[in-house]
Amino acid sequence: MKRSGDITGLIDKAYDEEIVKPYHSKGSIGASAVGNTCDALLAFSLRGFPDGKNAPKMKRIFRDGHRLEDVVLKDMTKAGIHVMATNPGTNKQWEWRKYGELAVFKADGVIENVGVPLLLEIKSMNSDLHDKFKRVGVRVSHPYYYDQVQMGMGLSGIHRCVLVGYNKDNSNYWDEIIEFDPIRFGVLMWRIEQTFKGPAVKIGREETDWRCRRCFKAGVCWKPEAIDVAKTFRTCGNSIAGVDGRFVCAIGYSLCDATTCKDYVRWKPEERK
Repeated sequence: MKRSGDITGLIDKAYDEEIVKPYHSKGSIGASAVGNTCDALLAFSLRGFPDGKNAPKMKRIFRDGHRLEDVVLKDMTKAGIHVMATNPGTNKQWEWRKYGELAVFKADGVIENVGVPLLLEIKSMNSDLHDKFKRVGVRVSHPYYYDQVQMGMGLSGIHRCVLVGYNKDNSNYWDEIIEFDPIRFGVLMWRIEQTFKGPAVKIGREETDWRCRRCFKAGVCWKPEAIDVAKTFRTCGNSIAGVDGRFVCAIGYSLCDATTCKDYVRWKPEERK
């Protein structure tokens, strides 16, 4: 039997040719990123630098992840669990912000639990990671998920969260109730505030570091000359953010048009020594 791969190639080509959303300079640090150990990633996100082009496979993984969230919500409703997937006041996804709009948490839902609400976070996992989550708990199995919901509980004021893990290999479920840790939340907020000040160090010493290969900001981080980035106040290395959510010029310009400023310099992270 002749092996082909023609259809596979056409599908991948279709994903490659998708129109990329226009670049915009508005950035923020999302709760899903706050647990990442690379300071440069947080800074690139804060300043609105664009992501690199995702491979077709990664696009489909994210697509399937969103679909599975809907499946889990339907299963919870089937089980008689009252989940508010959207905020009834806005009819939009639950969302909380801090530092103006520079730190953001978006929840998959809020569960009504005898008058005491719980945040809901849904994650899909393969069998190995799901088994580890069930065996040792999310703080050990997925520390970045743990930090994500800690930030969410701190910003929302809802101090309990249930993380529902769906095994995408065999459709098994497991869930864990996570309590608010004010000390960890304080550490996360401190880390965000440190990012506001400007300098940030790459996690890897070279582009081939496995953490860098999987990073959406690897392009602007390691090959900045190949990525076109708009000249804006946020992308300028002379700007810093304040806890009020506003960026200011570190060299004293009160009004700044970054496109014409003679002192504009593209922000870049520091190399790891």
